[in-house]
Amino acid sequence: MKISIKDGVSIAQLLILRGSGVLSLFLVNVFVARHYGAATLGLFQVGLAWVIIASTVARCGQDQLILRLAAEAKASQALASLHETLYSSLCLVASSLSVGTAAVVVCLYFVFADAQTQDALRFLLIMTLAILPMGLLMVTTEAMRGWQNINQSIMLQGALPAVLAMVFIIAVATLFNGSNVFVALGYVLAFWTSCLAALFLWSRTVEKFRIKTTFKKMSELFWAAKDFWLYAILTAVIAWIDVILLDVLSDEKTIGEYSAIVRTGAILGTLVQIISAGAVAQLALYFAQSDYAAFAARFRNYFHLFGVLVVPIAILAFLFPREIMSLWGESYKEADGLFLIYAGFQLLNFALCLTGFSVAVMKLERQLIVVQIICCLLKVVLIAAGYQWFGLSGALWGSGISLLAFNVCTGYIFWKCLQKHGVSFSTLFLWPSSPR
Repeated sequence: MKISIKDGVSIAQLLILRGSGVLSLFLVNVFVARHYGAATLGLFQVGLAWVIIASTVARCGQDQLILRLAAEAKASQALASLHETLYSSLCLVASSLSVGTAAVVVCLYFVFADAQTQDALRFLLIMTLAILPMGLLMVTTEAMRGWQNINQSIMLQGALPAVLAMVFIIAVATLFNGSNVFVALGYVLAFWTSCLAALFLWSRTVEKFRIKTTFKKMSELFWAAKDFWLYAILTAVIAWIDVILLDVLSDEKTIGEYSAIVRTGAILGTLVQIISAGAVAQLALYFAQSDYAAFAARFRNYFHLFGVLVVPIAILAFLFPREIMSLWGESYKEADGLFLIYAGFQLLNFALCLTGFSVAVMKLERQLIVVQIICCLLKVVLIAAGYQWFGLSGALWGSGISLLAFNVCTGYIFWKCLQKHGVSFSTLFLWPSSPR
């Protein structure tokens, strides 16, 4: 099973859809840094950390559960049943997200009780309004992705919120050149618009269905997703614990400088997410059908593709680090050496992280949870110690090492699982399979 012209077209569509979102989000961060300064960029990153972690906790793992259930429903063409399950899941998530938003608001009032931090508090309180739509959007679009409406899912989840955020934030900041609260307002408005669009489009996929749920059904979904839930929480914490730690150990300006480096280096990882979004949906379907030969062939082809793509990206990153960092402003040019540290780790992870995305649809949540806990603790220790002893360079080394450790561990779990189903190491990573 080779990557066909159809697959190439699909990848190109994903690159365009998700790439527009990645570029838009990157431009939002660059605009905030250049227009408002590193301190506001740092505050924006702190807000994102609060919102994304809270939304992840309050989703109760339903987004990852619904991806698997949707793939299984697709295999049996049970769309009406999936719709009823999704409705129950959304009812559960809407309730928990509302409670989560209230809890974050209370926490923020305690953390930013000082009179000198009232501007930061106002900014962060506005951003909490994105918790509810972000959660509903993620669950709905993951149902679309599991049902193999991949382009629609990627457009609504990855492209539309970022594009709208860029338009709203830049337009409002240009028209009303003043408070940085417009950054938070633009971000919130983008997610509410995207959420409503996703719910509307999904409602049109089925003609006849029951809008009905029960507490028993929601309870069943909650317990079915408990492993997904813990895994998702740990994933979000690992992704944003560096910002939270630096918020404790330093100030918003330092967080802004760190975020500029990490967000630039993370573009490499985001490229993998763009391409693998379609692959993971297909892998979920193959795994649900127990078609391990097709699973291995699809994975291997994408793995080889990533190996090819890493070469030009590495050349650009290591030849033009100062030019890349100057996008954030002239003052960021001197961070080229720090950027190379993080970019180097991202390149190492480039070929490995597809296994991490794939493991999430292979019923290995408990093993992943153990890996996540270990890597989360490792990241906390490495970043805290690294920053205290070596400043930003130490924090970047800590972040890179912990991410590499996670991908190596998930790669091992991934291989051992498929080995039990008769898939060899060479079939997964090295040699083409016979034509199917």
